[in-house]
Formats: sequence, C-alpha cells, structure tokens
Amino acid sequence: MVIYENKWGFTTARVILDDEAARTLCDRGLSRLIVVTLHRLDLPGFTVKEKDTGIIDLGTAVDDVKASFGKTVRNEISRTERDDQFRFVTTEGPFPDDAYEQYVAFERARGAKPFGKDTFDGLVFVRGYYGGKLLACISAFPSKPVARIRSIFSARHEAVDDETYTRIGYASKRAMLELCRWGIEHERSGIDLASINMHEDAKSGIAAYKRSFSPRMVKEYTYTKRSGIYAFFERIRAKIA
Repeated sequence: MVIYENKWGFTTARVILDDEAARTLCDRGLSRLIVVTLHRLDLPGFTVKEKDTGIIDLGTAVDDVKASFGKTVRNEISRTERDDQFRFVTTEGPFPDDAYEQYVAFERARGAKPFGKDTFDGLVFVRGYYGGKLLACISAFPSKPVARIRSIFSARHEAVDDETYTRIGYASKRAMLELCRWGIEHERSGIDLASINMHEDAKSGIAAYKRSFSPRMVKEYTYTKRSGIYAFFERIRAKIA
C-alpha cells in the first residue's frame, strides 16, 4: 500500500509492506520516502531502522486462528461470543465518526497528539460495541499479502468500574479476531501487529496485548530517504515547534 502526502509543498510517500512499489518509487524524486517492510532491501541512499514485530498467520478458517491464540485470550473472546450485548462491525474506507472521536480522546488521555481524520482514509476498521457503546477499535492498512495494524485504541481511559474495564479488554481481543476474519475473507496471509517492544512489561501494556495472540516473531525494517531541502525544512520545523 502506498500513501502519498503533500507536506509544506513537498510530495512524500509511505510504502507499507509492498516491496515492489518501494523499488519503483526509489527513482521518482520524492522529497521523502518511507518504506516499511518485513524484508531486507537493497535501497542505496536510505537509512534503515530495525525492530521486532509479530505476524498472526492466517489460513482458511478463523477458528484455526483463534485456536492459535493463548488460552486466556481464547476464553475472553468466547465470552464475547456468548453475550449478545457485544457487537462487532468491520468497515473499509473513511474513519467512522464515533471511532475517530474515541481515537482522539484516547490519544489525548495518554498525552499524544492525534493524527488528522483523513490520514486514515482507505483503512480497515474493526469496532467493538457493548450495549450500543463503542468500547474498542483497531485500524489497519489493507496491504497485501500481509495487512498491517495502524492503531489500537479503546475507551479504557474513561471506564468507571472494573466490569466495564474488563469488557473493554474482551472487546479489544475479539476485535483482533474479527480483523483476522476480514483478512481471511480478503485473501491476506497474515496480520502484522506493527512492532512489538520485547523489553516492555510482559504482563501489561500494548506489547503484552500483542504477544497474547502468540504471533510469529520477525524483523521489521523501516527505510527512509529525504531530499536535502526537505531535511532542511524538517530541522527548521523542529526548532520552532
């Protein structure tokens, strides 16, 4: 998947898990090109950063995917399947309004600046509800053959009691299974969990959440190339920000 952006009058692009597109765009004279890949590439003039990520491998049956998850996760997902107050919706296209509002509140609650709504256009969204209230959401790039998580967020920052907090956790786990269901239906071979910090606390946090799905661990590479004038403008922006 290729995402173009016009920034300060410069044309930039990000390539998500599409090595062929990355090679094609290398000679296009873009002001900035960022390539996220699961393979080492020969891209002269690029800097590269290496991280760990996890892949949920998809076959042809969502039940087989669920069976590959950890026992606790399977039990939590099963609770959502037995309670008809839970409802899950998968869509493609623009960021749904209720999900974007939750995303903005979630980011601000953790002291981060949310991205603009239009930067999520064309993604896949899985929303989990309980009694009509949105509890959790996952957005993902529909890259091929492996789709990649863009963001995971929930209403945990506004949970008023333990029961609600627990339900949000269940919804977050089931949302991942529903994304896997979408992947199988759309002939994806896997879901890239988008970086896992192996040094983070194993019992809590986003890394623990991702590891709970028992993913296959692989290396993730981010290649970046900037023109001289674009790099200059970045330095100026950083000084005045």
